[in-house]
Amino acid sequence: MTNRVCGMLARQGAAIGTLYELTWMGLPDEPAKRQFESAVSTAKQKMRNRLDKDERALAEKLGRS
Repeated sequence: MTNRVCGMLARQGAAIGTLYELTWMGLPDEPAKRQFESAVSTAKQKMRNRLDKDERALAEKLGRS
């Protein structure tokens, strides 16, 4: 089961990387690329915050059991 999940995550990562590269290559100039990098950074930070919150909630739930 673990191998299947890891394979799925690897395929998803490759697809996201491809989309990132295609978007980057299609940007017209440096200001657009800086804006894109900023948006990517913001999205990553939001995802980290969401994951941290979920991990804390799970740890609390498991700690109460």
